[in-house]
Amino acid sequence: MKKITGFTLIELLVTVMVVGILMAVGFPSYQQLVANNRSIGQVNELVASLNLARSLAIKKHRDVTMCASRDQATCNIDAPVSEVPIAERNNWEEGWIIQVDGEATISHQVTGYGGTNTARGINFSNSANGELAFNRLGNIIVPNTNSTPNPGSIVICDYRGATSARVVLLGATGYAREGVEFKTDPTAAGNNENIVDDDNGNDVTCP
Repeated sequence: MKKITGFTLIELLVTVMVVGILMAVGFPSYQQLVANNRSIGQVNELVASLNLARSLAIKKHRDVTMCASRDQATCNIDAPVSEVPIAERNNWEEGWIIQVDGEATISHQVTGYGGTNTARGINFSNSANGELAFNRLGNIIVPNTNSTPNPGSIVICDYRGATSARVVLLGATGYAREGVEFKTDPTAAGNNENIVDDDNGNDVTCP
């Protein structure tokens, strides 16, 4: 008679229990990995677009505007308030466009992030309007003027809050880069070693 082999009930229960423990331990780490990769990708995309806008301004010897855009066709600041409320003009997570001054065609479009991640400009002279511009030298300027705005930052946040936020810094010369936590004095006012700093050296905050 042929012997039938297989798992016993106890072996099966032990296997299920071990798999459950591994999932309980590993799933949160997997979630963190996915969230980190998503934020990194969004930072890289934003930096690439800022550098593209700057390079277009230098190449074409014209002012170039980069603005938050809900429909990827019109800057939020130019959209009717009924479509984009004033308080939502700075919502870069909804997408953005790059426009060369004097050209009818939009040079570059980026669709919104989707999900719950946010991207908000801070400290720029006109950050509430969700709009930046570069002149023919590659320096940032207030759109439609030749005046120099304050340098600023765009802060990207996800569901984990400020401790997992990332920040893109943009200086007066138009150079964009990802920011880091650079304060080393734990007693400094407003300093948290687990939160990245904006262009003024202050901890970023999330909506």
